Amino acid sequence: MLKTKEPLLFQMIDVSSIETPAYDLVKYTPQLIENLALSILDAGGLITPLLVKQTGLQSYQLINNYQTLEYLAVIKAKQLNPRLGEMVNAFVVADTDKVMRQILIIQNREKYN
Repeated sequence: MLKTKEPLLFQMIDVSSIETPAYDLVKYTPQLIENLALSILDAGGLITPLLVKQTGLQSYQLINNYQTLEYLAVIKAKQLNPRLGEMVNAFVVADTDKVMRQILIIQNREKYN
């Protein structure tokens, strides 16, 4: 597991080491996922790192399904180009409670205006 006192650790992780519950994966169209995947490949990577928690030595899980679209797109990018799509930028979160408040504010920013 993550052995750091820092709440966030930036690193490159293998796309295939990320898991997410399947129930939230159907709300995006295949075309949207492919368009983002192609953009990720064209840009040389995802411009907004995924937020994940470490669940094992080399396994991770999306935090609160916050970036499901981005996750699906990096999976598709890896399918389209296994070499370029193999790794993804990620913030590995040591304590999810410390970042959940920020995630909730971002997700519900209209309510805070």
